Amino acid sequence: MAITPIRMTSSILDRYDSLPDGRVVIDVSAERPEELFERFDRSAPYLKKDLSVELVSYLMECVREIGEVTFAIRFRFSVHGQGDIGKRTSQAIGEYFSYRIHAERLAIRKTVLSSLLLVLFGVVVLGVSIHMRFHLPPDPSLVRALLYEGVTIAAWIVLWEAFATFVFKWFSTRNRIARYCRLRDAQVIVVSGKM
Repeated sequence: MAITPIRMTSSILDRYDSLPDGRVVIDVSAERPEELFERFDRSAPYLKKDLSVELVSYLMECVREIGEVTFAIRFRFSVHGQGDIGKRTSQAIGEYFSYRIHAERLAIRKTVLSSLLLVLFGVVVLGVSIHMRFHLPPDPSLVRALLYEGVTIAAWIVLWEAFATFVFKWFSTRNRIARYCRLRDAQVIVVSGKM
């Protein structure tokens, strides 16, 4: 009996609508456009408002789920908005994710800086440890031996922390930036009227 590999991507993509050109559609439905945004900054214009946490989480999860497939985001509102709601919504989405990209890039810089500082500190402590080793007598006392070993272990812990901080934070931040870029660049389609 032959085992056929399961194509997870196609079964996941079957859950989404698609456009005639083959792009996947991420659907978002709301009664009115204002529901897309956080409520604490009601008087701010759309371009300055933060998207709701739930919406951002949903969009990020959809992008993760569909993988590298091209997509569009379709917003369906049951109540007509004032003015050109399609253009404003599209600009608000683009501006929000551009802001998030900028913030994540700053976070990467901070991570790199803190990792470099930890490496520098770890190398200094390791240098102290090596220097101590050359000045230890052939048969050091227990206290001196423990001090030397403690400094050596501390140096390696700091170096490991620098490596772990950089690798784990850098990769997760890069993944978020890639998803934010895809969301920023996605076509936004707005449909108003009865659902």
